[in-house]
Amino acid sequence: LMRVRSLLGLLVPFVCLSVAACVSGDGSQAPPDYERLFPADRIIDVDLAITDADWATLLATPLVDVDVPATLTYDGIVVPQVAVRFKGNSSRRSVFQMGSQRYSFKVDIDDTVAGQNLLGIDKLNFNNGFKDPSYLRERLATETYRALGVPMSQSAFIRLTKNGVPFGLYLAVEQVDKDFLRAHFPDDSGNLYKPDIPDGELVWRGADISFYPNLELKTNTSAPDHTALLNFFDVLNHAADADLETQLGAVFDVETFLRYLAVTTVLVNQDSYDGMGHNYYLYQDTTSGRFVLIAWDTNEAFGNFSCGLTADALLGLSYAQPICGDPLRRPLITRVLSVPAWRARYEEL
Repeated sequence: LMRVRSLLGLLVPFVCLSVAACVSGDGSQAPPDYERLFPADRIIDVDLAITDADWATLLATPLVDVDVPATLTYDGIVVPQVAVRFKGNSSRRSVFQMGSQRYSFKVDIDDTVAGQNLLGIDKLNFNNGFKDPSYLRERLATETYRALGVPMSQSAFIRLTKNGVPFGLYLAVEQVDKDFLRAHFPDDSGNLYKPDIPDGELVWRGADISFYPNLELKTNTSAPDHTALLNFFDVLNHAADADLETQLGAVFDVETFLRYLAVTTVLVNQDSYDGMGHNYYLYQDTTSGRFVLIAWDTNEAFGNFSCGLTADALLGLSYAQPICGDPLRRPLITRVLSVPAWRARYEEL
């Protein structure tokens, strides 16, 4: 935990270099050019060209996912055929209730042109800095997770315009998808899940995947096999205390989770597994045979999400049990920290 705190002081300024640009439409899978996509030393100019009719379509039902065509210009690179929609949950509802048009966006680069990618990625998120007048929470949190070795999307500040008209400061965030998996794991063939409430709590609900409707499978959807996931849930919830270290360690990357938990605790990031039981991914790394937790959506870090607690109670959450709700609903924390060696490692971090 002390190491995580020390990292926060090292995140600004960031240093990186720009390299040559390219747009590929041939379906090639070169590694993402992260230095050009997400530079840390400057703000990128980005434009979305959307017709008035298509913009009206988005505004007609802003709380529903509707894709419209657009032309993306990203740091001078023009991608003429992409799909754009509004994104977010609470952030989207908040913009709607305020009568604003400053929504967050999801940009799908290969939706119209199969295999098309921008510098090695085919999806981008433009986040609007919801509830954050500093515009720093998500960026700093993202970099803190990454600095401690937690799989996490890269990001960069962008100066967004729509049809050349200023739309504000946004954060461009890498999507967790096949491109992300290829960049972070030896093999991208495993199952990638996006858990959500209430199944994201990882509480045992039975030995049939139909009992977990809010565990969205993002890969291998044509021939899904959830055997490994159900086994992970079974071990997590039912392994005897004496066997937990061996059995859970064989099916779950505990070291990465402890790093995730240390950062989440220090950043008071309760809009996560700790507080709400969502905003993360689980990837089945076929090379190790273990599931890995991938961090996601950190815009409510630094206590921006109260989880129903007062400010004092939120800041006073014990690192020994950094859960704002019922500990029995967070077995991944309570059971992992019940193992003395794992708790000691967590405290060391």
